[in-house]
Amino acid sequence: MTLSKDFYRNIEKIASKAKHTSSKQQVFKDLIQMGFNSMLDPRVRVRMPALHTGWDDALRVELNAYKPQPEAWKLLTETCLIWFEAIKAGEPFEDILGSSYDEHLGKELGQFFTPSDVASILAELNLAVSYDRYKSLFDANEPVTIGDPCGCGTGSLLLAQLRALHGRFGDQALSQVFVAGQDLDSSMVQLAATQLFYSAAWQGVPLGGMVFYWGNALTEPEERPGFWSLYGPELPWSHRLIARPQSTVVASPSRELEEVL
Repeated sequence: MTLSKDFYRNIEKIASKAKHTSSKQQVFKDLIQMGFNSMLDPRVRVRMPALHTGWDDALRVELNAYKPQPEAWKLLTETCLIWFEAIKAGEPFEDILGSSYDEHLGKELGQFFTPSDVASILAELNLAVSYDRYKSLFDANEPVTIGDPCGCGTGSLLLAQLRALHGRFGDQALSQVFVAGQDLDSSMVQLAATQLFYSAAWQGVPLGGMVFYWGNALTEPEERPGFWSLYGPELPWSHRLIARPQSTVVASPSRELEEVL
């Protein structure tokens, strides 16, 4: 699933019209922030009462710069809707934004991620080598943990591993899977969490849980300065997660975004 040309046109329009920035990279970060903030809205979380959600307030930022810019805010909302619609229309656990970012914005912004096809090959190799181990854990109803602790980026490797497991073992098996990721870039923590969360939710895949940390895996292996987590209380790993559920959010989705959520 690829994003429409309107997605990239909107990014360019916002960068050219916005008063607070002319950087496409900043607009991209604002888009990720909008998507991440939408997950924290009580109207989204109330639809998943069996799951606990926690986050560090450092990852929850209100997009105040757009308040006096209704036209730019409307464009950003439309762009977020295009992204969300692509997740809904795609296959489970597709790396929608990462693949499109590399193709259209990577060279210009100087940031590249693991291509989806490379991630898929690595996931299939992992599954081929570890198939018996995965099967024994799923058959025994034991938890399965997959992680990318050294720079998860858009979540491409995690998404690919989930695609491979889902394709081989089906929906129910993924209810035993817990995903963990970490990145030094807060926007990547937000992006990976958002893509996994909404793909699982909209595709109806009962993913067991996930946690993403914002921090340096090399210099802060035991310290977690920021996090976002979602997990079921019945899972055996739940007691190891540090989460502080909040009752309010700073930024709520616009009316247009609410229709998709």
